[in-house]
Amino acid sequence: MNTSEYHKEIDILFDRTQAKGIRSLAITSSVHQEGVSSTALALAQRGEQAGLNVLLLELNTSSPILPSLYPGIISKNFPDIFRISAYFSCASTVVHTALSDIWQRKNFIAFLQTQRELYDLIIVDVPPVTSDETKYLPSEIICSCCDATLLCVLFSRTQESDVKSALKKLHHTETHILGYIANDCFNPPLSDELIRETYRLESYAPGLMARLRRRLSKSHLLSLRI
Repeated sequence: MNTSEYHKEIDILFDRTQAKGIRSLAITSSVHQEGVSSTALALAQRGEQAGLNVLLLELNTSSPILPSLYPGIISKNFPDIFRISAYFSCASTVVHTALSDIWQRKNFIAFLQTQRELYDLIIVDVPPVTSDETKYLPSEIICSCCDATLLCVLFSRTQESDVKSALKKLHHTETHILGYIANDCFNPPLSDELIRETYRLESYAPGLMARLRRRLSKSHLLSLRI
């Protein structure tokens, strides 16, 4: 997916959450490396661009991205909130400990309610539902505390059994699943597949195959991910 298509998808996601009046949005997945953190950050930045006061909570301790973007924000005393700009604040943590009172469902709900008075939109980057990363407050519980949840699925990599397991846990906690994010970064566009096939016929009609490749590479429709 190219940059313009990616931003278009983010715009669609943002518009849908706003149309439904969602103030706290959890983004999670069934397993690691499915694009949760990058999607959460992109949505937070989109909210900032729209003039909303946004808070991004990064609970992903295995591969956090905020500390590399904003050095000095990481804290073991979560939730220490850092203001990045006039409309964007965030919090990240390196470890979840049972010592923090926030890792109790009622306290996390109370925390979100307090932040709703300060922020227009709260986005929570939640670890995979099937991991034990948030053992003191499971991911599915965190998701159930939010107004809605988006589930990221990585095409061609995510196992169906993992997705079903995650959905079972989310449904068990009565999580409101807003929708699914299909991450197709490993799915080649159809044009690439067709161009590769032309090389198999290169010896029979080299000139024709060369012209066909040029036509295929310029096709917007065939450049879409499949």
